[in-house]
Amino acid sequence: LRRIEKEGLVEYVPKFGVVVKKISVEDAEEIYQIRKSLDILATINAMKIMSTQEFSQMENLLEETKRANEAEEVDKVIQYFSDFNMMIYQYSRMPRLESIVRKLREYLMRFRDISLSGENRRRKALNEHCQIFKMMKNQEYDKISDVIEEHLDYSKSFVIQEMVRVQEGGKESHGRS
Repeated sequence: LRRIEKEGLVEYVPKFGVVVKKISVEDAEEIYQIRKSLDILATINAMKIMSTQEFSQMENLLEETKRANEAEEVDKVIQYFSDFNMMIYQYSRMPRLESIVRKLREYLMRFRDISLSGENRRRKALNEHCQIFKMMKNQEYDKISDVIEEHLDYSKSFVIQEMVRVQEGGKESHGRS
């Protein structure tokens, strides 16, 4: 608890205990900006050095994700999306970058469930992951950054829109901000 308190994920409230801190829209903006840069770096490095077997493993994961999505196994789909992202970091062979992302993961997990809650968003995210994979496999260095930015910008806008909707709903139902 002390470690995650230092990271700003929880706070100690006297006479109450430890509570999870809310993430503001500004926090989300910052986190997505960081993630965008790190994802691009990891993806470009991974695509340069991935083996045929690693590309096959990634393709198999995407096929499993498609099957889970068609079966409406939302928890599996969300886990597979997370696995896909971590696979890129692992295949980038940049252990310090992977370590940095692990620290961000606690924030990102809050967003992941929000950004993948709707069926249309999951389908779009799956298509984007397939597009990222295809570009990685085809070594399309000139296009991959734009696709990752678009993917994360869309996710960010979806998350922020949902955060604002929840905040506004909370104001209406509680009569306070």
